[in-house]
Amino acid sequence: MVLLTQKRKALLLHPIRREIFKIICESPGSYFYDLTKEFAADDSENPSSPATVQWHLRKLISAGLIDTVKHGGKRVYYPKGLRDKDVEKAYTILRNRTAKEIFQFIVNNENAYQKQIAAAVRDGVHHDTVRWHCSRLAEVGLIEERSEGRMVKYNIGPLGKRLLEGSLNVLKENFTYHLTNILKENCLYPQILEQTKDRLIIKISCPGNDDIEFSIRLSAWSLEDIPEEPPEEGEEPLEEDEDTSDDEEDDSPDDVQPDTQPESEDVGSDDAS
Repeated sequence: MVLLTQKRKALLLHPIRREIFKIICESPGSYFYDLTKEFAADDSENPSSPATVQWHLRKLISAGLIDTVKHGGKRVYYPKGLRDKDVEKAYTILRNRTAKEIFQFIVNNENAYQKQIAAAVRDGVHHDTVRWHCSRLAEVGLIEERSEGRMVKYNIGPLGKRLLEGSLNVLKENFTYHLTNILKENCLYPQILEQTKDRLIIKISCPGNDDIEFSIRLSAWSLEDIPEEPPEEGEEPLEEDEDTSDDEEDDSPDDVQPDTQPESEDVGSDDAS
């Protein structure tokens, strides 16, 4: 009976799923590797295997609470209604050390050009490397390119300005509305206890379950706080096309026998890259 109750814990009533959603909300540019490392840590409140993390990510995607996009060969997860794909891509781009240093140089040097940037960044990098990173930064609006004859000059872009102002990582009314609507659709009864631009506390009630309080706190953003990107190997689930619709029972890999655990799979679709 205890096992069946655990299986049927809906959405954010499940402690592992709730923690995953909280991490994704509070940590822009969350990779699958980041999430699995968090739950594998010795001090984790809910230690879980990568297969279990995948399972709960699928449930959150199916419920419409999060979405995923592949960028730079890595899968990124983001909360629907809180930040859009370009913002998440911007954070993931800046997790690359060279890209971050290039962005910082452009922020502090108006009309910077490739040769100048190459000489200044990390004891010098090849100008082709600078051009490649600049194209990625410009793609999402972190910087802007402007041609002057045969020379291309770079300045901070509209998304870069908003990022430095801190206006991209704030809790907005539409996110709260989206979150509470989904909870209501799943027979959960949310009550907002506190809401500011950087903090949200919701009490969630469900018949037959204990009430819980769920909180999201967004910290002040700075370039220095962005973690470096994860290693190239071991961070992605295997590619597999599979429907992410909810099953009748909410069995996670930790709730079933080892011989019935789902095999590793790619969580989400690959329609955006």
